[in-house]
Amino acid sequence: MTRWRSAVATIGVLAVAACAAPSSAPPVAPSPRPTIALGKQQQPRDLVGLWRVVATGEEAGAILRLGSDLSIWRRCADVFGGWRADTAGGFLGDTYVSSNECAGAIASGDPRLHVPGAAAAPGWLLRATAYRVDGAGRLLLDEHGGTVARLIPSGEPSPRHVVGHKRYAKPVLDAALQQALAPAAALPAKLRPATADELVGTWKSTDAGANPRQFVTLMADRSWRGSDGCNGQRGRWTANGPGALLAVSGFSTVIGCSGQDKAVQFALARGAGFDGTTLVLTDAGGKVIGRLRH
Repeated sequence: MTRWRSAVATIGVLAVAACAAPSSAPPVAPSPRPTIALGKQQQPRDLVGLWRVVATGEEAGAILRLGSDLSIWRRCADVFGGWRADTAGGFLGDTYVSSNECAGAIASGDPRLHVPGAAAAPGWLLRATAYRVDGAGRLLLDEHGGTVARLIPSGEPSPRHVVGHKRYAKPVLDAALQQALAPAAALPAKLRPATADELVGTWKSTDAGANPRQFVTLMADRSWRGSDGCNGQRGRWTANGPGALLAVSGFSTVIGCSGQDKAVQFALARGAGFDGTTLVLTDAGGKVIGRLRH
């Protein structure tokens, strides 16, 4: 039987189908320009916390929790996923599982795993590619600098029956999280930094041992999809400057096949540059994690 997992499986959140669609909150007036200049360095740690979300299409009172993982807490349909941010002001988030608080059941642990179709990320989260500090609050911005969500400091959501308290408690900026949010290493000098436009398209590994069905396709709308040869994958990506790259993953099936260990882990990429016509991806530490070609 096909099972489902997150590409960021370490948070261990398991979930059941959501029971209700979010109700609409008052629209957020679009902002034509970011509140803070695009060139000013940001600090991803400034996003860690509990935030009440004000965004078009989001349930009034919804709370966004940003810690080692990402979660959105509503009256019933809580969703869980991952996020990335960098000092250039880039931000990405995606979700892959959900829980049903209104089912009334009391679980001894996290709810069981369920096909994540009910955990679709809200539109405001999918449009967000940047963040800015705005006084005590935060702004999530689209690629044009328009505000897609305002984040207001918040306390914890109401107690849950089906998810343990540690999942919605105020996150702690511990050493592990600080390391995860640290700036990425510079792209190796021998590589020509890639631009966002150059990254759009379908790429395949140059590794001779890779499964021929492996690929990653980066779309202009900042979504991506791919395969390790036997499992479908998807997520979001953005590039805030030449050579810079952020990616976050959604869900993936769990099926084994030959050459799977040679697949490029695109969600770990933090740098992208060209060695001739070959696209080279590096991780946060500057290690090469993939060499790709059209």
